[in-house]
Amino acid sequence: MRVRVSDPKLGEVIRDEEYKGPLTTPGEKYRLILAKIANNPAAGQGAVSPELAKLLPARLRCIIKYSDFKKEWSVVAMDFGSLDPEKWYSSNVK
Repeated sequence: MRVRVSDPKLGEVIRDEEYKGPLTTPGEKYRLILAKIANNPAAGQGAVSPELAKLLPARLRCIIKYSDFKKEWSVVAMDFGSLDPEKWYSSNVK
């Protein structure tokens, strides 16, 4: 069972640049995005627990790939971290 307690909201985009790292496929278009995330409590939900609240605001970094066939972007890899530039909770983006 899943219970949604918040809807993270994408805030300021800090960096948006072409990505040419090890997660690419030749001939495809990739972007590296670094942005801030804010907490947007879900409608009808009570207060967010203190443990969860201290994770937000946070940062998101992701690699996205453009499909010429579908004419849309999709996420290849994503990490979530604190506002501290050295603290990421995962290391999927290489």
